[in-house]
Amino acid sequence: MSKRKPNNNRARIERASRAALRQSKMAVYNIDPAGRQGLCNWETGIRYRASRHVADAIFDMSHQWVIYISAFCEDQAGRRYYKSVEIAPAGIYHTDALAGVLEEHYRALLDSCNPVHIVGSGWIANPCGHALDEAGAARIFEAVDAWKQPEPIELVDPPKCHMKPMRIAGAADARHWKCQHCSHTKPLEIAA
Repeated sequence: MSKRKPNNNRARIERASRAALRQSKMAVYNIDPAGRQGLCNWETGIRYRASRHVADAIFDMSHQWVIYISAFCEDQAGRRYYKSVEIAPAGIYHTDALAGVLEEHYRALLDSCNPVHIVGSGWIANPCGHALDEAGAARIFEAVDAWKQPEPIELVDPPKCHMKPMRIAGAADARHWKCQHCSHTKPLEIAA
C-alpha cells in the first residue's frame, strides 16, 4: 500500500496566492520623482487598494517578475514620448531582492535619455510573468498620473530679527513674519 502524500500548507497557500494574483491581474508601479507607488490592474490600469491576501501574495512570496521600465520625456516642441525597456530577470525574486536587479537597468535607461527631455520615470513590475506592450504600459502610466509631477518648491530664508529667524504668524488670509522675541513684524511676500 502506498503512503499518502503529506499535507504541505505552505505549498497550498502559495498556489492559492499565485492564483489570486493571476485572477486579479495585479502589478506594482512606482513613479519618480513624485515617489508614488501602488498596485494596479495591468490590463485596465485601474488603481487598487490591496486586500491583505493580495498584499501578502505579492510581498511575502518570491515570483518570476517581468518589469517594464520607462522614462517620460517631452521634447522642445512639447511632444510627449516614452523611452522604455522591458526586463525579465532569470530566476525568482522576493520584492526585497528585486531592487538590486532593477537599479542597474533603471540607471542605464535614464543615462541613455536626453536629460533635458526627462519629465519623470517609473516602472511596472508584474509578479505573474505577463509581458506588457508599449500601449498597455502607456495606459497604466496615464491612469496613475505619471505625467503629473509635483512642482518644485522654492524655499525662502526667513528674515531675521535679534539675529534669529522670524516665524510665520497670522490668520490664513493675513500671513506675516513675526519675531519670537519682540513685536516686530514683516509682510510675507508670496511669489505669484
